[in-house]
Amino acid sequence: NSNSDEPIEEFINVMSVGMKNVWRGFGDSEWPEIIRGNLKEMNPIDNTKLLAGKEMFIFHGNKDKSISWKDSEKYFTKIKNEGLVKIVRFEKLKNFGHSGSVVCEGVKRALQIIRG
Repeated sequence: NSNSDEPIEEFINVMSVGMKNVWRGFGDSEWPEIIRGNLKEMNPIDNTKLLAGKEMFIFHGNKDKSISWKDSEKYFTKIKNEGLVKIVRFEKLKNFGHSGSVVCEGVKRALQIIRG
């Protein structure tokens, strides 16, 4: 980890306290294990084969202070290099952070692409 990365314990705390109602199906004891990579069957980075033949649009706000956009870019690169996904796009959304507005903007842009 570089000095600019969020400490893992801080991230685990945020996920287990602040997001426990968002990520249904994962208990307080499971989040730390998933984040540390100990439950590989539940980690998206270890299960990219499940995306074979799918189309994906990954978007991330460049001002997100909760989760680095670089993590999404790494995931995009892994998926693209594997060549299993039919179409994959990554877009770093300028001047967006980690809020509902980034989701709205991302969906809007995805729909523009889908509609042509």
